[in-house]
Order: sequence, then C-alpha cells, then structure tokens
Amino acid sequence: MDEKSLGKVLDRGLIDLYEQAAARAARARSTLARAAPADECIPEVIDVLVTFTGDIAALKALGFRGGSGVRTPDGLHILEGRLDPTLLGELVAIPHLVSVRRAPKAHPELN
Repeated sequence: MDEKSLGKVLDRGLIDLYEQAAARAARARSTLARAAPADECIPEVIDVLVTFTGDIAALKALGFRGGSGVRTPDGLHILEGRLDPTLLGELVAIPHLVSVRRAPKAHPELN
C-alpha cells in the first residue's frame, strides 16, 4: 500500500508505525534475518480508534479486537480496539473505513 493511500485514512504516527512493522515482518520472513536481534520498539498490538460507516465484520475479519464504541448522530461508528500494526495496510483498504488514529493512553486519575 502506498503512503498516499495510507495518508487518506491513517494519521502520520500510524503510517510510520505501519511502515516499521511491515519492514520488521519482511525481515522476519527473510532467512538472513533469523539471526538478527528482534526490534523491540515496535509493539505487537496497538490500540486504535477506528471511524467507519459499515458493518464491523470486515474489521473483525482482520483480527481487530473491538472494545467500547459509539454511534454518532450522522451515522458514523467510532470504535476503540486493538490490532497488529502490520495489518494497518489491509485495514485502510476496507471501503467503509473513514479514519484510524492511535488511541490515547488511559491514565489513572487520583483524587
């Protein structure tokens, strides 16, 4: 998937993460990379906010594990969930996907 197509749906931080994860996956498939140390800075799973208009089945088919979500008055679904970053390229190919952002980290609030 080219960067222009990714940029229509993914935010810049997710594009960089996807490219790094895809490169890691390619190295893992390489016979030369088997002896190389693993790249520890790329997470195996990321938390994302997905905005879409259609059925969630296409997202779940990719391995998207959804958590809480909301439907907006204009018919958009916003869903928080987890996904392997190497699948971001396939995720943006879903026609009814509007946007994907990295989910903000939850911090406990102290009273």
